[in-house]
Amino acid sequence: MPYISVSRTNSPYSNLAAEEYLTENVDSPTMFLWVNSPSVIMGKFQNVYRECNLEYMRSKGILPVRRTTGGGAVYHDLGNLNYSFIIPNSEYDVDRQNKVISEALAVFGIEPLFGGRNDLEIRGRKAGGAAYFKGAKNSLHHGTLLISLDLSEAERALTPNKLKLAAKGVDSVRRRIINLSDLNPDITTEKLIDALIRSFGSGYGVSREVHYNEKALAEKAAKFSSDEYVYGLNPPFDVTLEGRLSAGTVALSLSVKRGVIEDCLLTGDFLDDSLPERIKSVVLNRKYTDLNDIFSDSETLSEFARLTESDAGRA
Repeated sequence: MPYISVSRTNSPYSNLAAEEYLTENVDSPTMFLWVNSPSVIMGKFQNVYRECNLEYMRSKGILPVRRTTGGGAVYHDLGNLNYSFIIPNSEYDVDRQNKVISEALAVFGIEPLFGGRNDLEIRGRKAGGAAYFKGAKNSLHHGTLLISLDLSEAERALTPNKLKLAAKGVDSVRRRIINLSDLNPDITTEKLIDALIRSFGSGYGVSREVHYNEKALAEKAAKFSSDEYVYGLNPPFDVTLEGRLSAGTVALSLSVKRGVIEDCLLTGDFLDDSLPERIKSVVLNRKYTDLNDIFSDSETLSEFARLTESDAGRA
């Protein structure tokens, strides 16, 4: 007998934990529906510093989150409904799963087209997207349905600062998007959830509720919220930070792997030939998150200023 689960939390870390738990444990076709608080959900292979405007996100309380599937970064808020189909490998059928979505949207007079880079398109504009994962037992097909997403906030959160990144990760593909409520003002998250539940029942049969192992959920949520998972899974990348210290105009080139600075090179018009090694002694083996705002963060800048006090030569 199939399962249906509708999340009672808006925590993206808890929702991804529940999704992973279901993928590992259910034995029948399952639909999981969830809504996140403001957050940027990155693909498994993406670089958080490239995809996110972290300074802006911190100021607004928008969370950086890494999911278990590939693909591009997307912005979530309470106007975005997420769906997950967790299907035994022997029964997995993307067309059948997409039919559940199509029939639910048809209730509101909306006809979607599934195509492109796994996009859900309506009238040539993107109203959702999907990503996929095959596990040992079940396959995961999850995606987004944009109901009333704050598009201006999404643009700000997904536009990174102009760092000179040379990342090996996967860039997000930006596309023109549209909210479903622009097509039918009567559509709401609650109404679409009801339509999806009815459509899933029509396609898969009468469903039962899921019973979770709360301890396992808490452990998984802790993993998804950890810096090691969010930042440590970044692909290796190089970045150059530029600015001016008391010693002069400088450029600090960093090599970062698993979120930790492994090498650095200081260049500029300073005169103190000991400065590069002194800077290196502070920078090496530190988390990049501690230093990525080096020339705008007063606390970090003061630490570097201390190292340059003995430098009498200035530009």
